[in-house]
Order: sequence, then C-alpha cells, then structure tokens
Amino acid sequence: MRGWFWAMALAAGVVGALGCSEDPPTGAGTQGTGSGGGGASSSGTDASASSGAGAGSSGRCVKGCAAAAECCAGDPQCPSSAYPHNPTCESGHCRPGQCSATSDCTALGPNLDCLLNNDFKACGIVCATDTDCPQNTTCTGTDANGKKFCKGMSTSKECSTDADCTGRGRCADGSCVCDADDDCTATGVDKCLK
Repeated sequence: MRGWFWAMALAAGVVGALGCSEDPPTGAGTQGTGSGGGGASSSGTDASASSGAGAGSSGRCVKGCAAAAECCAGDPQCPSSAYPHNPTCESGHCRPGQCSATSDCTALGPNLDCLLNNDFKACGIVCATDTDCPQNTTCTGTDANGKKFCKGMSTSKECSTDADCTGRGRCADGSCVCDADDDCTATGVDKCLK
C-alpha cells in the first residue's frame, strides 16, 4: 500500500520527504519510500528555503540513524534488499529505498518505471502524453535517462505558518525548514539535515 501512496504523491507533484525519506531527488518528481509522517517528497516538494537570516543555510528535518533497520518505521518487511523495503542509513540519516529495475516499480503499478534523478532512483508514472497522467499532472518531467514522466502542476505551498509544519521545522517562503535539531520535534524526525 505504501508504494501506491508514493505513486499518488508523485502524481500530485510531491517528492518523498516523509519520515525517513529525507534525501529525496529534487526536480524530477520521482518517488521515494518514506515511512511515517509525507513527499512528500519529500520536503520534498522541490522547494528551497531562502528568506531572512540564515537564508541558504536552512535544512530539512530527517530521521537520524546508526543502521538501516532504524529507518523502517514499523515496516515488517524492512530492512530488505527488495524495493521499496530497502532504506539506507547514510551519513547518520535515513534515506528511502531505491529501485534498481523497472520490475521493482511495475510490481507497485503498471505505469510505473524506475527513474533516475540526482543520482537517486525512484518509481514514477511514465507517460507519452498528458492523457497518460493522473488528474492535475502533465507529461512534462524527464529523468536523467530521458524517460518522460507525469509531473504535478500544483504550485501550492507546504506551509503558511510555523504551525503548519507540525514539528518538522519552521515555515520559510512556503517550505518547512530547520536550522537546528531542536526544530525537529515531530514523530519520526529528530535531526536537521543541512
């Protein structure tokens, strides 16, 4: 079910920034396999914070870890070598699992393929024309290998006030960002990744 959620999040133009999907691809609209809490994608809406003091130095709230098992958030099939149950713990924070082949994605949905963006592989809805895409998306994305995918048309902001971030940082220019670990109080996040 989680894979379908990510496919829908992708269709909405959201990149996996939920729970421990804290190092999502940006700009490609591909999905990650977060756990708990959200793209979310992934933070993860491809927006970057840039306002006021500390502009450009803000980060995003992530789940800290010492081992991949800490990134599973209750997934009974994790950790595993099988996508999407294969998150990793890199540099002390959780990263979502990555697909390695088209078959990893078609197992989650017939129109999904393994897309590459910013050295990160995630499932996304592939397309030839806009009619292949879900509502509110268009066939305007292209991954690093030239595969076309559905990309969300939403320009909505992630937040308007700090309260909208619900413990995942503070609101800056419509995105939830953090400056220190103390900004990350929501369940499933405990570290500010800059």
